[in-house]
Amino acid sequence: MFKKLRQRLETEEATSPGKDGTNGTPNMSRRYDEGRRPSNSSAARGRITASNLFRSDSLSSLNGSENEMPTDSSSKEDLYTMLMNRTTQVKRMEVKLAEYGQSLKERTKECEKLSSALEKQQDNALRKLNELNDTYSKDKDRYETTICRLEESESSLSNTKTVLEEENERLKSALDDWEKQKEEFNQTKTEFYEKRDNSEELHDLQRQEMAKLKHMLMNSEKESKRLQIGLDEHMADLIQTREKNDELEAILRKNTEDLKVKESALREIENERNKLKDDKEKNESLIKKLTSNNNNLKDKLSCLALDLQKTRSSLSTVENRHSSLSEKYDSLKHSCEAVMSKSKTESEERQSLIDHLQSKLQLMEKRSGTHKLPQDEQMQAFLAERAALETKLEESHQQLVNIKSTWSDKINHLENQVSHLNSKIAEDCQEISQKTSQLKESQEKIASLTGEIATLKEDADDLTSHNETYLQQVAELEAKLIEKQTLHDIELGKSAKLQSELEEKLCDKRKSHLLDIEKFDKTLLEQTEDIANLKASHCLEINAYMEKMTSLEEEIKKLQEDLENKNSEISSRERINSEMAISLEEVRSDREDLKKKVAQMEENLNSNIQLLEESKNTEEQLREELSSTQGELSMTQQQLSDVTQRFDEAQAELSKKSEGLLQSHDSSQQKEETLRNLELKVEDLQSHLGSRTEELMHCKEEIANLKNNQAEEGEEVKMLRIEKSTLEDRVLEKDRSLKLNQQRLVDLKKALQKELNKQGAATSVDRSRSERRRSSSRPGKGSLAASNDTTNHRTVAHENGVTPEAVVDPIPSLLAGDMALDDPSLNDGQRDVVIKYLKHVVLRFLSCGQSEAQQLVKAISMILKFTKDEENLVKEVLEYRTSWFGSRPSTKNVIKPSFKGKSRHKR
Repeated sequence: MFKKLRQRLETEEATSPGKDGTNGTPNMSRRYDEGRRPSNSSAARGRITASNLFRSDSLSSLNGSENEMPTDSSSKEDLYTMLMNRTTQVKRMEVKLAEYGQSLKERTKECEKLSSALEKQQDNALRKLNELNDTYSKDKDRYETTICRLEESESSLSNTKTVLEEENERLKSALDDWEKQKEEFNQTKTEFYEKRDNSEELHDLQRQEMAKLKHMLMNSEKESKRLQIGLDEHMADLIQTREKNDELEAILRKNTEDLKVKESALREIENERNKLKDDKEKNESLIKKLTSNNNNLKDKLSCLALDLQKTRSSLSTVENRHSSLSEKYDSLKHSCEAVMSKSKTESEERQSLIDHLQSKLQLMEKRSGTHKLPQDEQMQAFLAERAALETKLEESHQQLVNIKSTWSDKINHLENQVSHLNSKIAEDCQEISQKTSQLKESQEKIASLTGEIATLKEDADDLTSHNETYLQQVAELEAKLIEKQTLHDIELGKSAKLQSELEEKLCDKRKSHLLDIEKFDKTLLEQTEDIANLKASHCLEINAYMEKMTSLEEEIKKLQEDLENKNSEISSRERINSEMAISLEEVRSDREDLKKKVAQMEENLNSNIQLLEESKNTEEQLREELSSTQGELSMTQQQLSDVTQRFDEAQAELSKKSEGLLQSHDSSQQKEETLRNLELKVEDLQSHLGSRTEELMHCKEEIANLKNNQAEEGEEVKMLRIEKSTLEDRVLEKDRSLKLNQQRLVDLKKALQKELNKQGAATSVDRSRSERRRSSSRPGKGSLAASNDTTNHRTVAHENGVTPEAVVDPIPSLLAGDMALDDPSLNDGQRDVVIKYLKHVVLRFLSCGQSEAQQLVKAISMILKFTKDEENLVKEVLEYRTSWFGSRPSTKNVIKPSFKGKSRHKR
């Protein structure tokens, strides 16, 4: 190129007429004028050369320009015009490039903002997923703790059951011992009566002998002396017997005090027995109510279970759709990231093109400046440009090598990330399988627990069927106990010890039962609190789930808005890219390499457009799915509202039925408030309470299991608490009535004790008077004979092993029913006391109400020694008098017509 320029310059100098400036200037001016003339040929040539310069590379453009230079004119004016045109075009291109650079910077900033927003959204989504996992783990721990508590309560109840069974066995053994002692006592009693009969026969013989001895004493003085010696000896014996009587009186006083203490203890025991009986009745009524309520609740719960299954199925479908939407959202995020990476690469390529064009413009400016320089300097400038271009080529080659290395590192890093994500997905799948297995196990446990509940209910029904037989046995045992109590008054020492031991045992058992009841109440309160907490946690979980759903919907809306904004931005970018493409096509039309890059950019843009279209389609699908999920959610909410309405209606029906049952129960209790239930035993009540507690525990376990699935059933517990409070009020009222009845019984016992004390005081006064008279009066003949009779009688009784008190004091045997009122061994004072007591009982029997009369029937039957038929006849007559529509009982087989004044008692 430089050689041709030199040749042209030499040819021009050679053609010039001279070397002076005068000759050269007109030629130059003429050429300049010719060059400035508007000619179509020069303009066309300038455009062709400009286009050729911009299409080829730097070196190729120089070669092309050398080849395409006009050979005809070969003047500098054409070059100058061409340079001027080139400079104007370059300036225009610089302005456009500056505008494009500013727009690219703004777009890069916007892309960075969008990328930061996407990262924030990803972080928020990950946090939310972690929170959901934490809540799930917490709920799981809570359910496991509740299951452990229920198992512990079951174990404690089983232990209490075993303890109660052991106590029942102990009490049975104590009853067996009691019966054995009763048999032994009956044997001793029969032996005692036999000895008494033998002693009376001996007394008759002794009297006959004493009459013979009196005749002998009248004739013999020796015998009188012997008798005086015997009298002295008998006086000493009398003194000893008096001392013994004093000791026995002191012992009797102590025994009476002990009896009073024991009677107070027995009253307390009876009060507790009455309370337990009332609790039993209330528990039976509660059992009936709970059974009816359980049947109704089971029917309603079956309906609710079906509704819950439907809601769960709908929720599972919604969750599946939610998971699919989240997966699609993740795929869209990845596609957006890919689009952003592509846009970044394109922006980098554009910046590299801009830098390349700017460098070329600088080169062109330098070249335009070098044209004005002389040839040597121009040659040096061209050589420097060539060296700079070579260095740039080397730098670009190195940059390409570095880029390849960095891309290989990035690819390896991405492969590692993909493997890590695959491992995480596998771990998630394992966790999901474990959780599903745990859910299946929990469902199996629930099924086993329901089966156990059914078996326990069957056992409870069997126990209720056996209760009637137990009650009959209790009535028989109570009748035996009454007989034992009447016989037990004879042997106070033995009974005192046995009663003290039994009272201690009963106190220990009552304390243990009270502790068990308190523990049971505490467990009930804890379970109710756990149920309330579970209900609150379940409600909170539902609210949190609904809030999460709303937040997810808002996030989806935000994402939709972001996608719409991105679509608008992408459309604006497409417009800008189209404008840039048009401008770049105009700029890059000079070079073939730029055409290839533009084609690649167009392909990338087409792929981006396709991706955007796909994202739009996915957005439409997501919107449709969201609309469908929203409709399903609305349907599930409607179903839940229907279920709650049904549950409220069922609760209202239950409240109405409970009120009606309470009213009927009140009326039945007012009619049937009698004292028949006072004679039931503590053991039966304890067994019944144990069965009742077990039934209640099973019922409450069922309620707890049901309330774990349905948090809206907590109002039943409130209803039960209200029923409990009402029943407690009724228990208090019954306790008051029982206390009044016990006070009446205490008054009767006090009257008996007073009469017995009066009789004992009268006998002691008679004895003291007789002894004083004997001591004050001198022994005469007649008195000696009487004293001899009495002393001999006592000595014979003492020798036969019978104490004088056993002969003189027959009141216990009369109270036991073994002696009649016509017995000659009774004194007048003793007979008066018995008659007064009988009068008192008969008057109270005729003046009292039905509840007290039924108790006094047993007292009259024990005093008068009625048979079972006679006792039943008296009871039937009482029922006939109090009933409205009853038949008069027949007395043919019981009362005989020849029964006139004869006693039925036999010795």
